[in-house]
Amino acid sequence: MGVLAEPLRRLSEYREIEKNQKEGRYPVGITGCVDSQKGHFIANLGEKAPCRLVVTWKEEKAREMYEDLSFFDRNTMHYPSKDILFYSADVHSNHTAMKRMRVLKRVAEREPLTIVLCFDVLMEKMIPPEAFQEASLTIGLDSVIKTDELRRTLVEMGYQSSGLVEGPGEFSVRGDIVDIFPLTEESPVRIELWGDEIDSMRSFDVESQRSIENLDEVRIYPASEMILPQDRMPEAIRRMKEEYTRQAEVFKKEKKRQEKERLR
Repeated sequence: MGVLAEPLRRLSEYREIEKNQKEGRYPVGITGCVDSQKGHFIANLGEKAPCRLVVTWKEEKAREMYEDLSFFDRNTMHYPSKDILFYSADVHSNHTAMKRMRVLKRVAEREPLTIVLCFDVLMEKMIPPEAFQEASLTIGLDSVIKTDELRRTLVEMGYQSSGLVEGPGEFSVRGDIVDIFPLTEESPVRIELWGDEIDSMRSFDVESQRSIENLDEVRIYPASEMILPQDRMPEAIRRMKEEYTRQAEVFKKEKKRQEKERLR
């Protein structure tokens, strides 16, 4: 970054901004930058910060900013916004959830990170950080695995049970073999059991089923941002029904038939 920052440090205005930063004089306003310059400025001005948040005004601009910043900072990640209109969302893909959960994993592990997002994301409700941490699952070679309990835990974490693991967010239990494809990882994990003890644990390739690397420990993060344990589901369903009834009545009085049907 030093070589790329040198042209900026020749500017008296840039040196003044750096001085204000060191003295803690905020906010600092910068105007007159074209889009291609913004990534250069942000990457250098925030170089010493362990975690940076870059907020822009719409999703398309966030993706563009991510592409620009990635050139200067390899720790840049895009945190995409949700599609809240269910009837236009691609319900068959967990690509957006996967990208979001990978960012949350990096935040939880306190790794150096630059997060790029649009303003809409800041308005979304999220579970508390401590709840996200508690919902993650750590499995080591000395762990005791009861397959029924593990299956229930993974389902509560948002994972889909499958006969054969093919993509992120899926798991499979076949006798003494447990396959889990963490949503935050590039490869699934295979756990071979001897009774309720772990005999071996390794990552493997989905296509060839060949082992990649032996593992001593794996950390599995939730596959869903909304974690709902079994004992809380009845209360959640009751509250959803109450809210649905109340809002449906509002649409009925306002003669908004289309909105009422979408809600149903």
